[in-house]
This record gives sequence, C-alpha cells and structure tokens, in this order.
Amino acid sequence: ANPISNHISSVTYTVTVSKNGCEATDQVFVQRSYPPSISAGDDQTLCAGDSGQGALLGGPFNLPGITYSWAPTNGLSHPTGGNTFANPSQTTVYTLTATEDGCSTTDQVIVTVDNCTTCILVDLKVFLEGAIEIQNGLMTTHLNTLRGILPGQTPTSMFNLPTPAGQPYHIAPWNYQGTEGLNFTDADYSSTVVDWILVSFRTGIEPNTEIGETAALLNADGSVSFMDNCVLEVPTSMTELYVLVEHRNHMGIMSATPKPIINGAITVDFTQEDSYKDASYGQLEYSSGSFCMFGGDGNQADDMVSYDINGDDKIVYTQQNGEFNNYLIGDFTMDGDVSGEDKILWNRNNGVASRVLK
Repeated sequence: ANPISNHISSVTYTVTVSKNGCEATDQVFVQRSYPPSISAGDDQTLCAGDSGQGALLGGPFNLPGITYSWAPTNGLSHPTGGNTFANPSQTTVYTLTATEDGCSTTDQVIVTVDNCTTCILVDLKVFLEGAIEIQNGLMTTHLNTLRGILPGQTPTSMFNLPTPAGQPYHIAPWNYQGTEGLNFTDADYSSTVVDWILVSFRTGIEPNTEIGETAALLNADGSVSFMDNCVLEVPTSMTELYVLVEHRNHMGIMSATPKPIINGAITVDFTQEDSYKDASYGQLEYSSGSFCMFGGDGNQADDMVSYDINGDDKIVYTQQNGEFNNYLIGDFTMDGDVSGEDKILWNRNNGVASRVLK
C-alpha cells in the first residue's frame, strides 16, 4: 500500500510487514513544515524628490533559517532582508517573499509617491519711483485717498467715470486673468493702498520657469497685501525661487538671486537691495541703500525681450497729456493727472533698460 500522510505535525511512522509467521518493520519520518509568518508592512506615502532614506518596509525580523527577497528591487536599500528602506521614483507595489524549509509565503505593500505641496507665505516690500516721497520714506496714496480712481472706487470728482473693478493686469501685455479685486468697492481699499502690482515666481531667470502669478495691493510703506493666504503652492522639495514684480508704468524687477524658502516663507525687501541686473539697470537707488522701481515704462507691450524706458513710453504720455482724475498709464507720478511732471520723470529715466526677461 502507498498511504498518504495528512498529519498536522511532524511524525514518525512505523510500517510492519508479516508473512508466513515472519515480521519485518521499518520507520519513516515525515516532517511537516509551515510557511513562515511575515508582513511587508503598512502602505505608505512619500513625497516626490524627498532626500530622506524613504519608507521602512517589512517587520522587525531577520530570522535565521529564513531567506527573504523583495521584488522589484528598485529604490530598496536591502532587497534580501526582512526589512528595508524604500525610496522609489514612482508609486510601486513591493512583494516580500520569505522561504523556510522549502515553504514560501508572500505579502505586498504599496509605496505611493505623491507630488506633495505646501503653501508658502510671501513677505514682500517694494517702492515705486513715481509715488515715493523721499523725505518720509513712504509712497503717496493719491490715486486711492485723494482721487478715488483705483479699480472699483467711486471717483471723488463728479466729472469722472469710475475705473472698472478688478486687478488691472488682465489686458496686454500682461494678460493675467486672475479675479483679484473683481468685486472691489471703496470699502475694500484701506487708506494705505497705493496701487495694484503683479507678482510672479520663477525657478530660474527665464520666463518659461514661472510657476505662479498673482495680483496684489501695494501699500505706502512698501509692504504688499496678497488676496489669498496661500500666495503660492509649491512642492515640499522646493527650496528657493526668484521673485518678479511688475507695475503698469514702472520697469519690472526680479530678485538678484533666488530667495530661500525658510519655514514655509519667502522674504524679499526690494526697498533695501537692488534687483537683478548685469551691465544694465536694476532699480533706482534714490538715496544710499534705498531703492525703488524706475518709473516711466508706459508702453510695456513694446518691451519685447526685457523692460526699458524709451520714446515709445513718451508716446503714451503725449497721447494722455492733459487728462485729469483718471487711472491712466501715462500718469507716471501717480497723482491722478497726466501733466508735465510725468514728462520730467520720463526724461530723467529715458534710456534706462533692464535684462529681466519677459
């Protein structure tokens, strides 16, 4: 006979054969082996670009007599151990196989690679030449508090139509379609507001590295008020950014170097440091160690490669000269009127050019 053993544990069988009064015996040992008990661990999530050692997979075991293998092996620190660190470049399902005495068992774990992001705060200061009052180190708020001609305000003069609400950079050459200020009225402007500016962020100096853009309110002391508490959402692995500031009739500027992101915030004080430049111009140093954006760049549509102040900007002034109590690009001095004062400012800066790429 050829019996089959289904004993639940290891056992020794004795077989006895009898014939014609004679007996013979023999024994056989049947070892019952069970697959080892293992765990590949809990599913985990990593952030893309994380420079750490990764997710710890497996259990606290590397038992003798058991062989371990992980598949696939990419991103693993120890693919033949009972535990290993995993840092894959993309979401991966790992399979752990453990073998003991010819018996194997498997378990799986998923390591998800996510483009983790975080909101950063932006602490920004900048001055505009056209509005700066050198004697007190502040900017005028004439467009706001004296004339009431910022977008959405009610003009103080009964002879003027209001400027339509909404940030002013939705038109060419900026073509920014953000909804900041869309429903603004007088009540939404504090008495410190000078004007709207456009702020963008780049990973390099080239325009195609831009990762975010927003319109914001510029205050008399140079501080900037953003409409959204989350000014910019960036990958958690990002450590620095260039910051670019544009204005309707002042020459655009960019930080001279990428600014570090520290504890979820980026700080740039353009009033105390010059902006990006090579052999060209950055900002106007109106007094020792104090800077402001050059005024008079009224035709930025013709600034094809970078920003400059030239005869094209004077044309804008000439076409609007003599208009009063209006929110106009030719108002370089930002007092609500286009007059000889604006021409004087343009003359002073004619020929100034930047190498900040548009």
